[in-house]
Amino acid sequence: MLGTIAVARALVCAGRRVDLAGLDGEISALCAAAITLPAADGQGLRPALEALLAAVDGFAATLHDTRPEPG
Repeated sequence: MLGTIAVARALVCAGRRVDLAGLDGEISALCAAAITLPAADGQGLRPALEALLAAVDGFAATLHDTRPEPG
């Protein structure tokens, strides 16, 4: 998932459009699966999920910074 976000971010930085529908669905499925885990197992995933959150936040900042100015 981190690789997918990195590629999408690179495409946006290069001025390309990306379809985020699939990304949203995959992250939603990942989060839904993580919630169903026993607490001890879920704690083991915490560093990876925090890294994913940081990547998504960085991608969101890139989308914000590269959007066209209105008018």
